[in-house]
Amino acid sequence: MRLPEFSQKLSCGFLFSIGLSLIPVFSRAQGPFRISLTLSEVETATLKHSHALAAARAESQAAQHGANVQYSFVMPRLTLEGNWGYATAIPDVQLGAIKVPFGTHVNTAIGPELDYTLWDEGALYRYWKSQLALAHSAQAQTQLQKMEVILAARLAYFQAQLALEQTKLLADSLSLSLAQYHDIHTRYVGGTSSKIDALTSHQDVLLRESEFRQAQADLASSLREIFTLMGVPQSFDLRRPVSLSTSKRMPANLKKPTAIVKIASPSSKELPWFRSSPDAAHPEIQAFALQEESSKLAAKADAAGALPKIQLSARSYYTYPDVAVDINPTYLYQNTVGVMASVPLFEAGKSAEKSKQDKDMAKAAHQKKEEAFENLERDYLKARDQLSQLKDQSKIDAETTAETSELSRLVYSAYKAGHITIVEVQDADLRELEAAIQAARTQAQTAIQIATLDYIAGEKNEK
Repeated sequence: MRLPEFSQKLSCGFLFSIGLSLIPVFSRAQGPFRISLTLSEVETATLKHSHALAAARAESQAAQHGANVQYSFVMPRLTLEGNWGYATAIPDVQLGAIKVPFGTHVNTAIGPELDYTLWDEGALYRYWKSQLALAHSAQAQTQLQKMEVILAARLAYFQAQLALEQTKLLADSLSLSLAQYHDIHTRYVGGTSSKIDALTSHQDVLLRESEFRQAQADLASSLREIFTLMGVPQSFDLRRPVSLSTSKRMPANLKKPTAIVKIASPSSKELPWFRSSPDAAHPEIQAFALQEESSKLAAKADAAGALPKIQLSARSYYTYPDVAVDINPTYLYQNTVGVMASVPLFEAGKSAEKSKQDKDMAKAAHQKKEEAFENLERDYLKARDQLSQLKDQSKIDAETTAETSELSRLVYSAYKAGHITIVEVQDADLRELEAAIQAARTQAQTAIQIATLDYIAGEKNEK
């Protein structure tokens, strides 16, 4: 991973901690920070840092361990058992004229014991398969969380990209307003322009400056959001961020920038154009489908609890004493094997009610699955419709931007010739600015809809 570049003459080192994780170390020389981001960098760092994704992975592993535990009940169980006891008093047995102790003060036994369920109508097996389905559902939820993390990173990236573009456009507009004000003020001093025109032009400068400062604040907020997602330390100054192009031709009378920002447009490889409609393979659909399957299996297993069960038990013990009555007791090696059958006669409807509960849970998971599919299909159609509209809008934006730019130039020339008022100049300049900002918004919305289609398509998004 190529880490984002931070600071002027930024020296980025790397400390290798246990586990070979990379920790960026930032240092800053004199001057503004330099920040350079690409979509791949943001996605990779966000995936690595995401607490929600780490929690989902841990929950998935816990669910798999739970399935492994349940599988152990299906298999035979072999244990080593032992007991030791001491009795202070033991009875005597009268054998003719002789009294013989019945037992000994010390009683011990030790040896292995094997237990195995021979028949339970498949209850233990279905419980295991139910837990296994839940583990697979947790894996699907982890994949879904990964896709959501990527989508969140992309949306934050596009928002920052739009905010940066707005600062560039407003900086250019402010520079134009300042140039016009300087020209009009010179004409006013020379007596060829009115004070009203000079004040009106200066008001336009103040308005553009205010809008530019607000755009800088929006850009700083968007960058903070990205850095939080990436887990990047935020010790640098973002009070006055600007684009690289703006830093080279800063409008007059503005404070020096504290950060110079470069946000690359995503490539077709970073943001492929997916158009796949949602299907049963989407992780969100899979998660609910597996939950439904798990509940159905659990319902069958619970119902089997009211049926007969046969268990096998075998053990091999060393016991002491070897007989109940013996003047000289010794150890005895004893092997036993047995089969036990049981059937519940009364349990207050426990098995039946538990089975009904699981069936209702299966129905709930089925409804959630259907709702998730309908929502994904709706979002897919909406995103597709939006992309179609945005494609047409981008053509209109290109034509509008070109015409308003030309119109703004012609209107100002007409004003200097004395044919129109300063208000008409401001109106033309405002139209040019609004057209450029609208074009930037269209581009950002297009990227957002493509990212949405990527999420709906259910791609693996391995980064």
